[in-house]
Amino acid sequence: MKPVPSTLFGGDTVTRTLYTLTLLFLVAGMAQRLDAAVLQIDSLTINPSPAGDLKVDATIETLTIDGTTHDKLESITSVSLPGNRERMWGQNATDPGSDDAAILGLNYGTGVLNVGAGTTFQFGRTLGSNEILFVIRDGAPNTTITFVPVSGTSTIGNYTLSIAQGQFNTFSKRVDLKREGGANLNDRERAGTSFTLADFTGTTGDLSTATGFRVTTNGSGWDVAAVGVVVPEPASAVMIGLSGLLFLRRRRA
Repeated sequence: MKPVPSTLFGGDTVTRTLYTLTLLFLVAGMAQRLDAAVLQIDSLTINPSPAGDLKVDATIETLTIDGTTHDKLESITSVSLPGNRERMWGQNATDPGSDDAAILGLNYGTGVLNVGAGTTFQFGRTLGSNEILFVIRDGAPNTTITFVPVSGTSTIGNYTLSIAQGQFNTFSKRVDLKREGGANLNDRERAGTSFTLADFTGTTGDLSTATGFRVTTNGSGWDVAAVGVVVPEPASAVMIGLSGLLFLRRRRA
C-alpha cells in the first residue's frame, strides 16, 4: 500500500496542525450527536449555598453531566399546567405567587407538586439537536415518566421518551419548603436528569421543529423544581476560525 503523501494536509507543520484540529472539532461535534443518552446530572452548584438545608431562593449556576461542567443554562420560557396545582417554596423565601412562576427560572428551591399529565414545558424557540435538556425535581420519582416532544402546542409524530427512577441522581443539598395549602416539607431531596432530542424514539414527525416537551404519564407524586436547557459552546465557530486561518495560509503560499 502506498504511503499517504505528506502534502495531503498541507506542506508545513502549522498547516497540518490546523487541519488536524479542524478534523478533531468536526469528529467531536458528530460524537456529541451520535452518543446521545439519558444521563444523570452528576452534581450542580447554586447561589447562595448556605450550610445546612436551603430555606431561601437559590439560582442553579452550573450543572455537571457525564464529567463535563456547564455554565450556560437557560430556563423554559413558559409552562402549561393542567389546572391548579400545589406550589412549594423555601421556608424563608417569598411565595412566588403562581404555579407558573414557581417553575419558571432556575430556582433550586421553588417548584410545583404533583405535576399532571398534559403539563407542557416550552423554550420559546426551536431546540438544537445537540442541546442538553434537564429536569430538576423534588426527590427521585417513584414511577417512570414519559415525555413527548412538541412544536408549539402540537405533538411531534409518535416520538416518546421514558425516564425511570434510576436515571435521576439525588443531590446533597436538601431544602426546607413551605407548601401551598399544606404542612411544611422538611429535609427534601432534589434530583436531576438530562437528555437530548436524539433520545426520543419514533418513526414519524420532524424533531427539528421541537420547541419543548409534554408530560404524558400520570404526574401524581412527580414534583418539578426547574426545567431548562444547556447551551453548548458552538464548535462550528471554532471550525470557521480554523478554516479561515487555513485559507490565509494557502493564499500566502
